[in-house]
Amino acid sequence: MLSVNDIAFSYDGKKSIFKGVSFQVKEGSVVGIVGPSGAGKSSILKSIAGLITLDEGFVELDGKKIQNPHNKLVPGDDEVGFVNQSFELDDFYTCEENILRALLHLSKEQRVTFCDQLISLLGLEDVRNLQGRYLSGGEQQRLSIAAALAKEPRVLLLDEPFVHLDVHLRKKLGKYIRDLCFVRNMIILLVTHEGEEALSWSDEVYCMFDGRLTNRYSPDSAYFRPKTLKEGRFFGELNSVRINEKQILFRPKDFKLSGSTSNAVKVAFQYSEFRGHYHASYFKLSSGREVVLYGDNPMTHISEIYVGI
Repeated sequence: MLSVNDIAFSYDGKKSIFKGVSFQVKEGSVVGIVGPSGAGKSSILKSIAGLITLDEGFVELDGKKIQNPHNKLVPGDDEVGFVNQSFELDDFYTCEENILRALLHLSKEQRVTFCDQLISLLGLEDVRNLQGRYLSGGEQQRLSIAAALAKEPRVLLLDEPFVHLDVHLRKKLGKYIRDLCFVRNMIILLVTHEGEEALSWSDEVYCMFDGRLTNRYSPDSAYFRPKTLKEGRFFGELNSVRINEKQILFRPKDFKLSGSTSNAVKVAFQYSEFRGHYHASYFKLSSGREVVLYGDNPMTHISEIYVGI
C-alpha cells in the first residue's frame, strides 16, 4: 500500500506548489492524476520518489516512510522507479548498458533475457549499441522507460511518459505495463494532462488544479459523469447547456433528436469536421455558446436537440 498523508510543498517556503494532498493506492492498481501544466502533478511524483523535501506530511510504502533527500546520501528510494522528462541516463553507456545496470539483482542469463525483451518492446533494436548521448529525444524516453521497468520497482511513477511515442507504441507499451502491474502486483501512478490517456490506463483518476486534488473518479464516471465542466473537458469534448437555470453537461454523442419540450435545446449549424470514422458538427446556441455533436454525417439539417433525458 502506498499512502500519501496530507503532504505540502513550496519553493523556499513562499510559493506553494501543492498542499493538503492525501490518497492511497493498493498493490496491483494504476492511478492517474490529470490536470493542467503547473498544477503540481510532477512535484507530487517527486515527493513520492523521495526527491524533494516536504514542508508537511509524509509518504509511506507498506508502513515505512519514504525519506526526504536531506536524510539520504543519494536521494530516492530503491523501491520506486521514476520516469520523467529529464531522462536520467548515463550518456556514455550504450542503450543496452543503461538497461543492464538496472538488472544487477538478476542472474546473468536472466539479465540478458530481460534486457532483450525490453529492447524489443520499446523498439530500440537499431540503437542497442549507441551511447545515450547519440539517441534522439524519443529514443531517450523509450530507454528511460525500459531502465525503470528493468529495476522491477514496487512503485512505478510515470510523468507524461508517452510524449514522444507514436500511437501504436503507446498502445503496445500501455498494455505491457498494465499486464506487468497485475502480474507483479505493482503500484503505478501516471501523471498526464491527456485525460483520455488516463482513462484507458487507470483504475482511478484524480483531477488536480492549483496544487490540490479536487475530485476522484472511476474512468467511467470521469467521462460520463464529471462534476464540473473544467474537469470533464480533460477527458474529451464536453458540452454545457442551461435548461430551466440548471447546467447540463453532455458528451457529443449523448443527445437525441426527439423528446420532451422541457429538454429541448435550439441549435444553429455552423460547420463540420471530418475525423475519419465520424463527423464533428459545431452549432451555436442562442446564448452564443458553442456545442459539438458527433454523427455519421454532417448535421446541417439539425435545429433542435434533446439532452439530459
